Amino acid sequence: MKLSPEQRRAALKMRQGGEYIVRLVARLVEKYGITLPDISIEDMVKDLELAESLEPLQAAADIYAASLGDTILQARSECWQAATTFYTTLSRIADANLEVAAELQPAIEFFAHGPRVAKPAPAPSPAPKPTPAPAPTNGTGGSNGTNGAPTS
Repeated sequence: MKLSPEQRRAALKMRQGGEYIVRLVARLVEKYGITLPDISIEDMVKDLELAESLEPLQAAADIYAASLGDTILQARSECWQAATTFYTTLSRIADANLEVAAELQPAIEFFAHGPRVAKPAPAPSPAPKPTPAPAPTNGTGGSNGTNGAPTS
């Protein structure tokens, strides 16, 4: 069975210890002869038994999946270590051999998209010098001791 993310969110989740309650409810429903339309005790108990029978398989599958994932991770790690080591050697050879440099170009471009070394911040520009105010014309605003009043 494959549930969508929405179906997973909408599904009722049994609380821990709920198996005991399911069996208790089933026993009491049978004892008191309770019936409901479209709901059966037999199906409820079969669903519980199915879930319980699959749980050991789920646990084994989880262990297998974790082991498989770890094996894939380790194999990729070892592979990438060797590839980057060989790439480093080839890139040094490419400095002196244009043919190697040309053939290595896809790898050079690939690695160019990786993490970058932080560049030092540029030195701050000096603050601009204040521009002096233009000299007054027609005899106003000058420094004649009259606070800008015209003189006669």
